[in-house]
Amino acid sequence: MLNGILKKIKEEKIEEVKRLKSKKHRFKISNFERKSLSSSIKKQKHCIPIIAEIKRGSPSSGIIREDVSVSKIASDFERAGVCGISVLTDSKFFFSDISFLDHLRHISVPILRKDFILDPIQVEQTASTCASSILLIVRFIESESLLKDLVQFSISLNIEPVVEVFDEKDIDTAKKVEAKVILVNNRDLISFEEDITRSKELIKYKDPEEVWISASGLKDPYELKELKTFGFDGFLIGTSIMKSSDPFRFIRFLKGEQRDDEE
Repeated sequence: MLNGILKKIKEEKIEEVKRLKSKKHRFKISNFERKSLSSSIKKQKHCIPIIAEIKRGSPSSGIIREDVSVSKIASDFERAGVCGISVLTDSKFFFSDISFLDHLRHISVPILRKDFILDPIQVEQTASTCASSILLIVRFIESESLLKDLVQFSISLNIEPVVEVFDEKDIDTAKKVEAKVILVNNRDLISFEEDITRSKELIKYKDPEEVWISASGLKDPYELKELKTFGFDGFLIGTSIMKSSDPFRFIRFLKGEQRDDEE
């Protein structure tokens, strides 16, 4: 059962899906060369694989960064050595837009579309962009069968599904739909409180063939190193990077390649 802001988001997304379906044309699938996010994460297994997020704002924080040049900040992320870039595309609650993806065709690392997906039309829309991955939130999708359909439809369009979980029940569902990339959200989607011990508790359910990502509340290189020893393969970081005065430098700091006080 959803409540609070998540319920409002779902109501808005239902209307958004209706608008997408009301269009007479179907989305044209892009022939953009899509790169696997999981493969990119694995290539950085000997360092700290960071998926940096372009996050202009959120319901809990309001506007995080006003002066966002999507193209420039993505280029800064790439220069800093990220293994992927996540892009929030929700406009009403996260002050972003699907059009942000139009500015990232020059980026060579995989792009993850992060939004609230509940219908195949949104997956089709994603496939019309340069995104190579899509976030599917277990507790936002109404049934296990729909989640499975969305996972399989994404794969059929060469879009890699990243399945977000928050607790043991979510993980059980993710495994039933054969999710291969699992993201643990350390933020409670109801209270918005963050606790990275959630990642530490849930990692025990990881199977060898899966790629696991920890997300939310990450801002310290020592935390990342510790979570890596627990078994996490990658880390999705948005707020702390976007709040930084120098995202390029801060990402290098998180990766352990530069001191935070280095000029």
